[in-house]
Amino acid sequence: ITIEEGKIGLEQIDYMLYSANQHNVRLLLTLTNNWIEFGGMDSYTYHLGGKYHDDFYTNEKIKNAFKNYVKTLLNRVNTYTGVAYKDYVYTNEPRCSGSGRLPSSGKCTLETLMAWYDEMSTFIKTYDPNHMVTIGDEGFGLPKPDAYSYTPYPYSGDGGILDAYERNIALPNIDFGTFHLYTKDWGLPGNDIDSGTYWINAHGDVANKVGKPIIFEEYGIREKEDRSKVYGAWHNACINKGIDAALFWMIAVDEYEDYDGYTLYDSTITTLIDPFTKKLLSLGGSCSPKSSTTTKNKITTTTNSQKSTNDVNTSCFSYPDYPCCQDNIVVYSDNDGDWGVENNEWCGINSSSSCWSKALGYECCTGCSVVYTDNDGDWGVENNEWCGIIC
Repeated sequence: ITIEEGKIGLEQIDYMLYSANQHNVRLLLTLTNNWIEFGGMDSYTYHLGGKYHDDFYTNEKIKNAFKNYVKTLLNRVNTYTGVAYKDYVYTNEPRCSGSGRLPSSGKCTLETLMAWYDEMSTFIKTYDPNHMVTIGDEGFGLPKPDAYSYTPYPYSGDGGILDAYERNIALPNIDFGTFHLYTKDWGLPGNDIDSGTYWINAHGDVANKVGKPIIFEEYGIREKEDRSKVYGAWHNACINKGIDAALFWMIAVDEYEDYDGYTLYDSTITTLIDPFTKKLLSLGGSCSPKSSTTTKNKITTTTNSQKSTNDVNTSCFSYPDYPCCQDNIVVYSDNDGDWGVENNEWCGINSSSSCWSKALGYECCTGCSVVYTDNDGDWGVENNEWCGIIC
């Protein structure tokens, strides 16, 4: 399989990532998909001579082709920004069966999937140990609660769906968990609010037990008139249980057809999202959305050092592009001449009067020692690691 890295291939992903950054949107890269509608696993398996959907997990030729693609992305630097790729969801909703022409072999087991999860996460970490990796699974395989005489959870091993959620999230090279939720499609008992809240809480409990973050990676209902009430209840459950993020399925531009009945458009996004994001921001101490006013930066040079500020408020941390602790002065000292974001503008860090910064995140004066002083509590990159500036 040939990987197209030029203008009709990976450069389009480069632009997508660049554009997302310009709009303050953060993305997770999904490296393949269980479903044929998006190409995914069956594309590899069919073109490389496999007979069954689950050959993707066991056939060495197919696994190596996928690893080659993953390695290409792990080593890729964005042609628009000069930034290395990062943060990976290495599949979406993996199952023993798919939705295309290739059937399941009937030999795929829970151990088959677990071995593949472990192998692929270890492979990614071998080339990139510094960025976060997750499976992208739906969250099946929770044990039956003591309060029930039957399992209230969907898909306990039938339909080609095999999972053991706690074992998945506990794998050593999995950094955080994911789970999805489609109450009607999955046939969860009870009403959407109650069954969905139970599902959210159950996954939060597993994540807390294992000690890893978790995101509510996909969810939706088709009934538009119920979305505000149901999503509001689910979002409250996420906050109360400490779920780290929630991502709708799906948000699209007006020109995109609502193929599956779950699509959200611009006119409804604000109503559904704003109450949730405001609650999330309120948990970040004194942080609030950035106003239209700008502040003046103080940029100087220094010798080998890395500092924070005086009067540090350790209970407060900054969100990307949101001010925090504006009474403090944040000092960021960097010998590498790395770069960051200030007032929504990508720039290299100006390190001396003889050095100028290039837009879009290219390094400048890598031999200079740089001090970056910022009243906004903004954020940057140090040694290829995204970080908020502690204020």
